[in-house]
Amino acid sequence: MLMEKEGFDRNKIISNLDRSIKQVQFAASLAHSFVSQSINKEHAVEPVKLNDIVVDSLQYLESSGELDNIKLILNVESEAALENVDRREVEQLLIALIGNACDASRSRSNEVEALVTIESFSNDAFASIAISDNGDGIDLSNLENLCKPFVSGKSHTLGMGLPIARMIVDGWGGSLQFKHRANGGTTVTVRIPLKT
Repeated sequence: MLMEKEGFDRNKIISNLDRSIKQVQFAASLAHSFVSQSINKEHAVEPVKLNDIVVDSLQYLESSGELDNIKLILNVESEAALENVDRREVEQLLIALIGNACDASRSRSNEVEALVTIESFSNDAFASIAISDNGDGIDLSNLENLCKPFVSGKSHTLGMGLPIARMIVDGWGGSLQFKHRANGGTTVTVRIPLKT
């Protein structure tokens, strides 16, 4: 067989194909959810634990290679259950924001290790997720433009991540806040009402 003669690792190939299939299925699920919501304005709501969605989003990003060469610090303390949100919307939001943080950390202009920190916390009214990177930082004066479709500070993206994130969070009555960090990088905090 060709795979045996050429030194291919059959198990690794099968594992990579399985991950690829899962990514395609997840992307199709997100696209279906987005289209159906824009047409019907119906949400597939179910109570979900915030930390479970964080872990699922990180597994997707890991399988896609997005977390390669990233030191990840995870401090998820919130056991908050989100009641009236679509799980896929939360995943889509986190995948976009964590992916942006990974890109920013990798592109830092000096030789600092790429670092992304994810924290979750809650109070009686809101569950929050803070995603921090150690990149060069976001230009806060250009933030409104970055939240417009097809505007990006990166050459390899379509510029849809932040507009979609803002649309999702606004739909919940939550907030999306950006803060430039003193030591470099950006923290994006998402606040989600526990009852929407």
